[in-house]
Amino acid sequence: MSSPPTLDAGRQMTPPKNEFVYRPISTMAVLCLLAALMTLSSFLNPYIIAVAVLVLLVSIITSIRLDRAKEEYEGQFLAKLAILVGLVATLGATTTHSITYFALTREAREYGEVYLQTLLADNLEEAFRLRIGPQIRAICKDDVKEILLQYNENFDAFKKEAVTQTLRAGGVDSTIEYLGVTGSVHIEGMELIGMHYRVKIANEPRKTYEVVLGISGGVSEAGDWQGRQWFVRGNEDIKEVSAPATTPPTATPAETTSVPPAAP
Repeated sequence: MSSPPTLDAGRQMTPPKNEFVYRPISTMAVLCLLAALMTLSSFLNPYIIAVAVLVLLVSIITSIRLDRAKEEYEGQFLAKLAILVGLVATLGATTTHSITYFALTREAREYGEVYLQTLLADNLEEAFRLRIGPQIRAICKDDVKEILLQYNENFDAFKKEAVTQTLRAGGVDSTIEYLGVTGSVHIEGMELIGMHYRVKIANEPRKTYEVVLGISGGVSEAGDWQGRQWFVRGNEDIKEVSAPATTPPTATPAETTSVPPAAP
C-alpha cells in the first residue's frame, strides 16, 4: 500500500524558478522607438522638434508602465532606447537650429547696417548693388557699372523709394541702432529676416527714424556664387519717431555704427 504524497513531492510538482516564461514585447515600446527614429529629421526641419518632444514624453510614460508590468511585458530596452533617441532629436536639433539662427541673424544685421550706412553716405549706386540678388550679381560679375547698365529703370525707381529719399542726405555722422528681429521665414531656398533699426540723422538732429528691412540670403547649390550671399529684398517700412526728451544711454559699439564718408 502506497503512502500519501509528502510535502516534498508537492514541491517537486511546481515549475523551477529558472524556467523560461514567454512575455510579449510591448507594442507601444516598438512604436515609440520607430517614432523617435523618425523625429531625427528635426535636424532638417525645426518644426518637427515639437513632435520629438511629444514622442519623448510618450516614451518616458511607456517606460514607467513597463517597469510596473515587467512580469507581463518585455520591451523596456526599446523604450529606454526611444528615450535616448528622443533626447538627441529634441536637445540636439534645438541647439543646432539655435546656433544657426543666431549666426544668420547676425550676418543679416551686419548686412542691413552696411546698406543703411551706404544710403546715409549718399552712395546710391553701391546701395542699389546691395539690393540686387546674388544670382544677378554673379552674372554681372558684381560690377556696379554693369548692374546699373542692365537695370537702369530699376535704379531710377529705387531712387524714388521712401527709405532712399529719407536717408540719402542723413550725413556721415548719423548713427544706426539695432532694435531686433521682426520675423523670419524660409522662402524660395532663401532665408528672409526682418531687421529693425533706429536711425538718428546727423544733418537733422531732431529727426529719428525706425526702419524695417527685409534681408534675404542663401547658398547656391549649383555653385553660381560662393558662400552665403545676402541682399536687401525690399524697404519694408520707415517711420519718423519722436526724439527722447532726455539723453539716451550711450550705445555699445556693437549696437551703434558710425557712417563712413561717401565713396568718391
